[in-house]
Amino acid sequence: GWWYVIAGNSSGLTASYATVPTSPIKAPVSGAILRLKPDLSGGEIVSDGFRNAYDFTFNATGDFFAFDSDDERDISLPLYLPTQVFHVLPMSNAGYVTVGLKRPGSYPDMPPVLATFGRGSPTGITCYQHHRFPLTYHGGLLTLDWTMGRILAVPLMQEGAGWKKDGFVFAEGRDQFGFAPTDIEVAPDGNLFVSVGGRGTRGSVFRIVCETSATPPAVRTDAGSLNLNAVLDAPQPNSSWSRETWLPRAKSIAPDVFRQAALNESRRVPERLRAIEILVEVFGGLDSQTATKLTRAGSGLVRARTAWAVGRSRPESPDTEILRRLIVDSDPFVQRFALESLTSATSNSAFVMTGPAIAAALASEDRPVRFSAALLISRMNDEHRNALAKALVNNPRASMWFH
Repeated sequence: GWWYVIAGNSSGLTASYATVPTSPIKAPVSGAILRLKPDLSGGEIVSDGFRNAYDFTFNATGDFFAFDSDDERDISLPLYLPTQVFHVLPMSNAGYVTVGLKRPGSYPDMPPVLATFGRGSPTGITCYQHHRFPLTYHGGLLTLDWTMGRILAVPLMQEGAGWKKDGFVFAEGRDQFGFAPTDIEVAPDGNLFVSVGGRGTRGSVFRIVCETSATPPAVRTDAGSLNLNAVLDAPQPNSSWSRETWLPRAKSIAPDVFRQAALNESRRVPERLRAIEILVEVFGGLDSQTATKLTRAGSGLVRARTAWAVGRSRPESPDTEILRRLIVDSDPFVQRFALESLTSATSNSAFVMTGPAIAAALASEDRPVRFSAALLISRMNDEHRNALAKALVNNPRASMWFH
């Protein structure tokens, strides 16, 4: 239910925008993603270090993604870095320090890079959460390159705690056609609208139609009212046209109905994820009793969304017992989300209770898990950091974060 905004490296973003104590980042460097309260009375900085990322998007699991510019001044040098699609982790820095100084994705303190596309000027990006296009695109990213006149696709296939590297050209202009895409949105019918233009190029809006529809999810009539199912199955739930439909319906349904939907193992996983999200946005959060039950859900994605919900329900002091349990979950995807739920914590007890679990995560075989755990070190006081360092003295890979 909060507002999210992205700003580039020359936008004048300073620490004055981190007005809420729970802000993951206090002093931003270069471009950043901001999170603003619904009434605009305060804000947080979620991630920074972008050069010129115009846009960002969420996927169905709640992860952030952005497409950032290359460092064109270095085009003929070995240190040149191309345009990059980032999996943006909370508290992460995307590597842009100053002109001529941009850290490569191979550095251990960089967020995951899911795709690179050479020269270009990134503009709009969206996550396709509809059923009209083929399955290849379901849940994946569609992002735009203004300079080269391309729409680029990045399918999202889960790999450990993150996503596999992939990407290909979905559509591009021919000859001197003047296809300079600026933004992309999914229409209510599942087709695409793409705006083009700017800097003297031809302005227009294209509609890209898929002539053969994929099979939509089956409508369940045995797991609650049709009204509930329409809310849980709403396509593109973050879009304005979708929210206009599902949000009034959600407010007319009792919160217990969504709790039962989240707990119902016979429901489709995407429906259970949406039930958890709606409990957080519309009904003030996920209660401890429901969250505890959901830590035993059969789906790792449901347990991961539970970890997120615990962090957003009480961001300054999340339920540490639930998070501790999820940080040591068998699924690294769940572990990462549980660690991310501590990025807004201001309570010292949050790190006292979860310290041993964070130490174990720092020694994980999964890079995004290690990275998410390492980001939390900056939120700890000296006592917590020293205790963590002592626990990892015999693990060189984990202890390097303290040097």
